[in-house]
Order: sequence, then C-alpha cells, then structure tokens
Amino acid sequence: MSLAANAVIEDVLLHGSQGMRTVPRTEVGLVAAVVLGGVNRIAADWAPILSKSKMLLNLTGVFCHAAPLVGFRPTGRNVQTCELADLLIVVDFTDSGKTKRFATLVQAKMASKARRVSLKGSSSTRQLELYQAWPQFSFADPVYGTDQYLLATTAGAQSGTFGVIDRHFKKTQAAPPIWTQHQARPTPSKVANEPMLGTFIAEMAGGGAHGRRAWPGGQDDWSRVVDLLLSVTYKKVFRHSPTLGPASPLRGNTALACFLVAGDTAPASGRRRGGDWQPPFDGFEYVDSPTPGGISLVHVQIGRFEPS
Repeated sequence: MSLAANAVIEDVLLHGSQGMRTVPRTEVGLVAAVVLGGVNRIAADWAPILSKSKMLLNLTGVFCHAAPLVGFRPTGRNVQTCELADLLIVVDFTDSGKTKRFATLVQAKMASKARRVSLKGSSSTRQLELYQAWPQFSFADPVYGTDQYLLATTAGAQSGTFGVIDRHFKKTQAAPPIWTQHQARPTPSKVANEPMLGTFIAEMAGGGAHGRRAWPGGQDDWSRVVDLLLSVTYKKVFRHSPTLGPASPLRGNTALACFLVAGDTAPASGRRRGGDWQPPFDGFEYVDSPTPGGISLVHVQIGRFEPS
C-alpha cells in the first residue's frame, strides 16, 4: 500500500491534478494536487489489496483554499495567531459497529534546499511553538465556536506534524518533488529517514503507526477538535454556477465534487460516485466567506465486509 500511495503522490506532485492550469509549485497548490489528484487513484490501488482481507474502503479528499486560524498566548507574551494546519488526515477503522480513530494535523512546508528544513520565518516559528508546546488555543473563525482547547499530553502524543516538500532534491528534471512527514519534536532541520507521505498514510491505515488516537464523539479536547474540523469541513457549501446554477451542495455530497473527491470500494448498491470536476477554479465561486471554514482533508474509512 505504501508503494502504491507514494507512486501516486509523486506523480501528482510532479504533474498536478487533472484540470490544473499549471503545475503547482507552492504548498497550497501541492496540497490541492495530492487531495484532488491522488484520492481516487490511491483508492483504486488499495481496493484489491484490502478486498483480500474482506475489508471495504472509503477514501475521501476535500480541498479548502484557506486553513483555519487559531489564537494562543505563549507564557509572558501577547496572543499569537497562526494556521492550525494545511491538512487533516483521519483514519477510521470500523469493526462490529465500533470505530477506532487515528488523526494528525499536517502543516506543509517547502524545503529550503535539498534535504534541508528551515522553520525560521515568523509564521513557521509560531506554528512550531504551537505544535511543540500545545498551549491552550481557540479558533479565530466563529464557525468553530469559542471553546478553548488544550492538546498537550503527559504521554507526549503529538497531534501536529510538518510535511516537508522538497523540490530541490532531483537527480533529473523529471524527478518528482519528495514529501516527507516530520514530527514537531525534535525541531525538523533535515530530511533523513522520515516516512514519505504515502507511507505515512498507508501505515496509519494499516493500524495506527502514526497519528494520535481520537474517539468519534469523545469528550477529550483532541477528539473534539477532530470532530469539529470534520463537521465544519463536510457541512460547508461550494458552488459551480455553470453546472449547478444557484444550487450549493454540501461538500459531503460526492455525486459532483467541486472541492471533494472520493474513492469508494463498497458494493455497487451502496457506492458513492467520485466527481470529475477539479480546480482550476474557473467558474467556481467561494460562497462561504472570504476565508471559508473547513480544512483540507484526507479521510480514510476502513470497515470489515459483513454480508447481509
């Protein structure tokens, strides 16, 4: 599963997703390429692997052009504001009606040079401080409410990771950028033996090797944050006026996916269709707000097939 996911991700990082006007070169564009260009292809590659174990897969991707902002107050300093993450990865395993969840936040960063990571800019230092210390924070966008959240744990569970995208380490012009996943501690400084993004997701899907344990509907702050991000992301609307007219379907509707695509290996009677629409955003109108709620998302749902 790792090899298949890495191959797909490398391809979309190099060429972009279907419909993009230009090859992406920044964090936002590369996240969009992975989410919108990779989900269906990864699902298609993983389906026969999981079916051998009588497992069903639903793999959903959502791209949001803005990331949620949070505010926190470091000890002895004024309130700081930064992005919570560029991407949320959630894996749900369901068996006999019980769901086991792992999740992680990912802040994407471009490598400063080949195999080197620099988190010295003002926004990067704030994000690093948030991920390493997890002081109490709240969301800036009122769509998330006004609650305060505290994600620090005595066990050292890390809720946030850095996704380092290296466009410099190329043996040939045709070589793809490399996306590796780095824990916030110790402070990332170079690319060594960290897992590639495809490996990271596959290992999460294979049993929670990465990510932090969360409980759907749980009352601990981490579970609440994950539930809140999923709820806001799936409920927000999008519009493609040439196709939909005045309609504004929910992002969770995969029949036509302007921001959302899904790969599903459920039986045909229950299959949801992934859409063919992909950005560039010609004709797309952001109707939520100038900075709409929600977060770019990869949501892996795996369940054991139980014949009726």
